Amino acid sequence: AQWAGIWTDLLAGGPQRWKDGEEQSSQSALKVLEAVGLAPPEASLLVPLAGDSLFAHHAHQQGYRVVCIELVAAAASALRARFSGSWIEEGSAGDSAGQIGALHRRYKLSDGRAVVYQGDVFVPIEAEIAQHDAVHDKDSFGAIDVGDREKYVSVVHSYLRTGGYVLLEVKNRSDDQAAGPPFHIDEQCVTKYWCSSGFFEIQKHLGELFPLKNPQWKQVGFLLRKLK
Repeated sequence: AQWAGIWTDLLAGGPQRWKDGEEQSSQSALKVLEAVGLAPPEASLLVPLAGDSLFAHHAHQQGYRVVCIELVAAAASALRARFSGSWIEEGSAGDSAGQIGALHRRYKLSDGRAVVYQGDVFVPIEAEIAQHDAVHDKDSFGAIDVGDREKYVSVVHSYLRTGGYVLLEVKNRSDDQAAGPPFHIDEQCVTKYWCSSGFFEIQKHLGELFPLKNPQWKQVGFLLRKLK
């Protein structure tokens, strides 16, 4: 209910929160993926807690296969509206679509190269396990409750092929670092949740990605790689 209310406010023109800088984020993310050799049409990209991700739309336009997962129905609808073409709702658990799960609905774009799941991001989707070359996380990890971080990392890990990448964008805050969301995320936090298990390594510190309207916040990036 909390996130549904936030999205209702945002889509009605309220505070843009994590959408600040989404155009810059999308362009810089595509460049990072190109630099590590991920190219369309072969590469498959996953966007968890996607919202109405502009990146997902841009990546699809570039020819990538894109799969998004979003909890809030209004946000998932706004995301689908970004794309040209028609969406086919393929169903949920118990019907012929199969392997989606009781807590997800699956929508596929008519060209077959974009899929949106609307449902619980913490419940693994069997059809997507080990299917993706990279994950774009723009402020998703930094938005969830601290108690859900390990579960989130585990699910994201399951969707990636070995050697796959996570492009992690987070807020580095100089104001109240205990406040959130978005929560303050630094290298120590990334190492604790993403790398201490041995599942990921930080391959590159991307530094500040682009300026934000709030001068007390910085948008910083980490490129992670799945080890096993």
